[in-house]
Amino acid sequence: MPDDLRITKTRKKIYHALGELMRETPFDKITVCGIMKKAGVSRKTFYNHYQDKIDLVQEYQKELSDTIRQIFTQNTDMGRALIEKLAMFLNTQDYLLTALLSYNGSLELQCIIRGTMEKYCMCQLKQVIEDPLQLEYQVIVTANSIFSIVQHWLVTGKKISPEELAGIVIKLQGIHEISAW
Repeated sequence: MPDDLRITKTRKKIYHALGELMRETPFDKITVCGIMKKAGVSRKTFYNHYQDKIDLVQEYQKELSDTIRQIFTQNTDMGRALIEKLAMFLNTQDYLLTALLSYNGSLELQCIIRGTMEKYCMCQLKQVIEDPLQLEYQVIVTANSIFSIVQHWLVTGKKISPEELAGIVIKLQGIHEISAW
């Protein structure tokens, strides 16, 4: 078990380093050497974990996506508790998440998260919306609005708490549901 903790700590250091670098430098200009230097890890350590910087981002995206899917799977309704859990988890993440979810970030990760949200919204909304066309569009509107609000929260520096964010999402979804149909 001590090895697992060391691996986790090392990966977090490397993720943090890449996130910090991405705050000021485009991803394509960042080198593995720069990541290693910023993280304070050796070349051997970096390559024990990742093949290259692309592999690093893909591993991070996979870990993040798996956790987000788990949050959605463990919550049975689209209420405030789900949004709070999602926001609290995202609040624990580092600069790398913000960089990847920024407007110029990783479209792959953004599509994975949106897809997960759409599947979840579909499961929830099909219980209350019978018309297939209305359901299809309501799923898109709901998933994308939640994603966009969370994205904005991250990109603008998380100026409010996860609980306040959840309250805003719930209020906006409520207003939308009343006025949309």
